[in-house]
Amino acid sequence: LIEICLKYGYMSTTNHMNKYSLILLRSAFIHRDYLDLYMSHLPRKIFDTVSSEKNCEDIAMSFFVSALTNNQPPLLADVWATRTRVKLKVLEKISGGSSHKKIRDSCVNDFAQNLGLK
Repeated sequence: LIEICLKYGYMSTTNHMNKYSLILLRSAFIHRDYLDLYMSHLPRKIFDTVSSEKNCEDIAMSFFVSALTNNQPPLLADVWATRTRVKLKVLEKISGGSSHKKIRDSCVNDFAQNLGLK
C-alpha cells in the first residue's frame, strides 16, 4: 500500500505554471445546489475542521464537488481571473500566520481521505 501525501500550493505556483485548479470561494461561480449540499451532506468531520480552523472552506468545497461528480474540481480560473479579482482590505490575514500552509496541507490530505479521493 502506497501512502500519498498531498500538499497545498501557493499562488506563486499558479502564476508560474499558468494554471490553477482551486480558487478561493470569494472568486468562484458555483451552482447554488452545491451550496445546499455542502451545508446538508458534507461529512461532519470536514465541516467541523473548517469551522474550528476558520480555514480550508475552498478546499472542502472543491473536493466535495469532485467527490459528488467523480470529476475534476469545478472551481477553475485562469491567470487573468486570479490577477484581476477584487481584494478587500483586511488588517488580520488568515494566511499571515506561520501555520497557514501546514493547516492547508492537513486539510488537503484529510479531506481527500474522508471523501475517498485518494
